[in-house]
Amino acid sequence: MSYTVEEIEKDWGPTGPFPEIVVDAFNRVEQILGRDWVASTRKTPGGQVRGLSPLLSVMSMSGRLTVLDATEGAAKLADKLKKHDVSVEAELTAMHLLYVRNKNFKIKYEPDVGNGRKADFSIQAEDGDLTYVEVTRPDISEVRERLTDILERITSLVRETKRQFALEVLFKREPDDEEIRELTGYIQQLCADGTNKRQEVGARWLSTCFRLWSVHS
Repeated sequence: MSYTVEEIEKDWGPTGPFPEIVVDAFNRVEQILGRDWVASTRKTPGGQVRGLSPLLSVMSMSGRLTVLDATEGAAKLADKLKKHDVSVEAELTAMHLLYVRNKNFKIKYEPDVGNGRKADFSIQAEDGDLTYVEVTRPDISEVRERLTDILERITSLVRETKRQFALEVLFKREPDDEEIRELTGYIQQLCADGTNKRQEVGARWLSTCFRLWSVHS
């Protein structure tokens, strides 16, 4: 079953000025990795989300999957991607980055290199030169770990609130620990008092750090 603009905008968010491109991307990913993989982009520890981030996850994967059209062993790679293996996704990214520079390259996934070993992939140029590639996935950066921690602290406050409301937090820069403590205090107040508000937070620093909207229904 193919995706439609209406379904994508309902579950992921606005498709922008070129909805047909977004629909094509969703259908490409669904065809190769399955509808469950596409739906998984909306899942977080706190529940399902919608918006630009999950939509871009699908768009990004669609772009990288184009390399499979030129890859020997593409089916094996797709099967591993369906299991959300981050190391395999790193391999796909590396293959895509090399392929877009020269679409005449021939790519083979997990070629034998002798002694029972396999490379992640090989890439062969038009002149016959063959290169075997091993991809090492870098560790998650400290910045990403910190932002994940901030997100978890915010969402934990929201999950504790037993009424329906919408809350939007806009970061103008990366907050420090003191600012995060101030932010969580404001969020608790906004979630608890049941009124609609828009508030700037962090004004005692050189620039405002957060903007909050709270809309209760």
